[in-house]
Amino acid sequence: MERTITGHFSTRKEADLAVEHVVQEHGIPRPDIFIQPLGADNSAGSKSTPAAHGDIEVSVDCHDIDKARAVKLAFEQTGGHEIRMY
Repeated sequence: MERTITGHFSTRKEADLAVEHVVQEHGIPRPDIFIQPLGADNSAGSKSTPAAHGDIEVSVDCHDIDKARAVKLAFEQTGGHEIRMY
């Protein structure tokens, strides 16, 4: 059963770190990972400071429940918040 895990990150750096963890440590293919700003002023990721107008959302499609749990844990360990698994 496919699961989608989403998490919000305060900086692009945190979001990128989370993506690298799920790709390198858990073997999630990059086409299954989606990154989008939740606010209009944070799309470039040019600042390493917290986003002034919203977080960055990372979502990952997992085809295995164990990998989904690992992705959730990776999000927690890299600064993710509002983490959800669907």
